[in-house]
Amino acid sequence: CSEQPFNPFQQVFNFIGASNSIDWIKWKEWGMVTEDGSWTFTLGSKRFENDILKRFTNDKAINEFNNLREACLPLTSAAANIPSKALRGDQFKLLALLPYFSSIQQVAPYADILDGSFKSFMDKYISDHWLKSWLNALAFSLSGLPADQTGA
Repeated sequence: CSEQPFNPFQQVFNFIGASNSIDWIKWKEWGMVTEDGSWTFTLGSKRFENDILKRFTNDKAINEFNNLREACLPLTSAAANIPSKALRGDQFKLLALLPYFSSIQQVAPYADILDGSFKSFMDKYISDHWLKSWLNALAFSLSGLPADQTGA
């Protein structure tokens, strides 16, 4: 949610065409409470690494974060083109994916990664303790599960 609208619920309601019926509260920042204290950061491109990462980590951690972000690009760009409604668990699951065949071709080389946990993917790029803790908290915020149980 680093692009507007930042509110993930609004993104879902936009997708289903129901967002105009709700008076949305705009999110400008996120707040966190960690062992280092409480802090907030303004949402938007490059804001996290230019503010929070500089405050709590070092240049190595910022490079690790940027490398992780780069590694995620092919996964997210293809996956973003496959809507959730096309992911079915019944006998017709392949039929629902046919309109998105080119996106599936783009993400197919990464099937081993996508079949694993976010932690195993993250561990390939991140060694900084503070950044790992934050990414674990983010995984939990998004999935309700720790990073080792959150899908990549």
